[in-house]
Amino acid sequence: MKYKRLLLPIFILVILGCESKKSNDTVSPTGFTYTIDTVVVEPKGHFFDLRSNLFFSDITPDGNFLVNFNKFLFALEYVDLENLEFARLDSLEVEGPNGVGNS
Repeated sequence: MKYKRLLLPIFILVILGCESKKSNDTVSPTGFTYTIDTVVVEPKGHFFDLRSNLFFSDITPDGNFLVNFNKFLFALEYVDLENLEFARLDSLEVEGPNGVGNS
C-alpha cells in the first residue's frame, strides 16, 4: 500500500527527467554551409553512366569542364560547363604501362 503512494511522484519525476531541450540554432558549429543545385546537360547522344554518382569526377583548374572517369568504359567524359553540353570522350588503356587497371 505504501508503494502505491510513491508511484505517481516517481512517474512525474521520470517524465520531467526525460524532457528534451531543443535549440533553435540553425548555424552549424563549423560554420560550413552548402547548397545543392541541379544542372541539365545536353548529352548529344552520349549516355552518362552515373552508377558511381560522379564519385570519380572533378572540375578542371580553369573551371570550364567537368571531367568524370567512367570506370565501366574506362574513359574520361568531358562536360562543357559554359554551354552545359557533352564535349568529348577520351578512352583510356586498361592494361599496359600507362593503363588504369581494372580494379
